[in-house]
This record gives sequence, structure tokens and C-alpha cells, in this order.
Amino acid sequence: MKFQDRGHSSPLLKIASSSRGLSTLMWLLACTCCFALGLIVSYTNTSSLSLIPFKVLETSRWLRTRPSTWQSLSHASSATTLSISHDEYARGIILCLHNGIVAMGVSLIRELRCLGNLELIQVYHCLPTEMSDESRALLTRNDARVKIIDVCTDILAKTGAENLFGGKVEKAKKFKNYWVKPLALYHTKLREVI
Repeated sequence: MKFQDRGHSSPLLKIASSSRGLSTLMWLLACTCCFALGLIVSYTNTSSLSLIPFKVLETSRWLRTRPSTWQSLSHASSATTLSISHDEYARGIILCLHNGIVAMGVSLIRELRCLGNLELIQVYHCLPTEMSDESRALLTRNDARVKIIDVCTDILAKTGAENLFGGKVEKAKKFKNYWVKPLALYHTKLREVI
């Protein structure tokens, strides 16, 4: 569509007269609308957009104990072991690790302890080859509340119906993957598992 110039030399008409100019004009209009919409949204109260009212929790309820630092953890852990040991298996955390991800597990345990969590942590693995002595030492070096459990060896040592693998190591080796997680939940004595 051509615009006729009737003696007016408007710059918009000149831009719109070509197809390239029309796409430039549309792009300019779209950018202006997006900018205006972004400006309006940035100044609106987003709490009015919330459909679900939620109550802000006090941070004192988040942690069961006072936060501690990693350096004072060994002292705090040994001091609280006596008070916690009366019901050691009431609540705890289960991690399933192997040599390839031990560093991640150590980092997670350290972060939990720095946040003040002193719950029992059970680290499960399947068969002795999955967790080296160095990895075991690294996990338990600064924390007496970390227990390492070889769940497959424990189950293989049981007799009768409690031996889920029927005494066959080949069946136990099939749990050296994701399936060690439900096996750990089956094996643990913890009543509340995180």
C-alpha cells in the first residue's frame, strides 16, 4: 500500500511508505509497548496478585537447635550426644552415596551442621567396593553423628526371610544404583526420615 504525499512531508509517512520502514515502525511500536508494560509491572504491588495467602514463619521455628559453626561442631556434637542418645532413632537424615559423589555428600553434611542441624545422618551404600576407606574417613572425620551403613552386606548376612537377596551377591549388586534408596528406607531404624 502506497501513501500519497499531499504536500505533507511527515517522517512517519516516509518510513511507512516502504515495506522495510513498516517493519521498523512495527518493531519500534512493539518495543515501546514492552517497555511500558515492564515499567507498569515493576511499580505494581505483587502481593495483590497472590491467590494463596501465606503466613510468614518465624525463623526460630525453622531450626530445632541454635546455629553453630563448623569448627565448634565437634564440641557441640559430643555435648549433645548424651541428650540425644536416649532416642537416637527418633529422627534423622538418610543419604545414599558412593565414591564418585562423596565430596557432594560431605559438603551437604557440612552445610546442614553449619545451619544448626544435629540430627543423626545415615550414609548408605551397597557392598564394600562402593565406599573406600578414605571416603569413610572423610565423612566421619569431624562428625560423630554420621553413621556409614553397607546395606547390602547387612542384608546378605541375615538368614531366612530377612535376607532379601536369597544369599546371592549378584542380586545385591543390582542395588548399586538408584534402588539403594528404597532399600535404605527399608533397612533404617529411623522413625522420621528426612
